[in-house]
Amino acid sequence: MGSLGIIGAALLVAIIAGAARAADLPLNAPPPIAAPWSWTGFYIGGNIGGALEYSTLQDPFGPVSFGDKVTTSAFIGGGQVGGNYQIGNLVLGGEADPAAYR
Repeated sequence: MGSLGIIGAALLVAIIAGAARAADLPLNAPPPIAAPWSWTGFYIGGNIGGALEYSTLQDPFGPVSFGDKVTTSAFIGGGQVGGNYQIGNLVLGGEADPAAYR
């Protein structure tokens, strides 16, 4: 068998194998249906931030000993935990804010 025969036989095997594999595929498969969205579940989260306050103090009895303008800064952090339960279009839930630091 010459090289032309080997190439022809390989081509024939590839065509037959491709046709056999394609026969297993469904012709009109329905598209997959996405799961409906739900708010039901528990969650936990945290937050961090900062605060900056500018105050102007006035004393009717005389000048303030530490100045009329005071700037105060602070770090703020905390967390929350909660849960929701969805019934149709109604969502019932609760949340707790167990820690808030300043």
